[in-house]
Amino acid sequence: MSAPDEPASVHASAVAIEGRGVLIVGPSGSGKSALAADLISRSATLIADDRTLILPGSPPLLSAPSRTSGMIELHGIGILHVANVTTAPAALIVDLGSEARERLPDLGERLLLNCPVRLMFAKGHPTLAAAVTLAATATWIDPKTHFVE
Repeated sequence: MSAPDEPASVHASAVAIEGRGVLIVGPSGSGKSALAADLISRSATLIADDRTLILPGSPPLLSAPSRTSGMIELHGIGILHVANVTTAPAALIVDLGSEARERLPDLGERLLLNCPVRLMFAKGHPTLAAAVTLAATATWIDPKTHFVE
């Protein structure tokens, strides 16, 4: 990845939920664009599809390359032009290549341009779009510091 003061380009999709940027990462064919489309159908706004730019800031900003701004590709349908925002601060990374191994996993983070961003392991999650929407906007509680029955 680039130095902390330089933009980076990653193979990922991104949406904004209530102004918070959600970066959707995972292997090719894992459903990044499909999840973005599902979230858009639930009031999220497209930032980028397929390639996402990560711009310096604290937190870093998610953006689209200018030539693909406002476009999303849906497998078997084609390329669609949808409403979009140009940037949003990164608030959550959704990893479609890994699944949570525990019912209450440790709070995870991943560095984007040396800034920590909340991480959600999401492969195979049964209510993924709803979980991402809540995770992007809610306050996370560390299960280690709170008693849960």
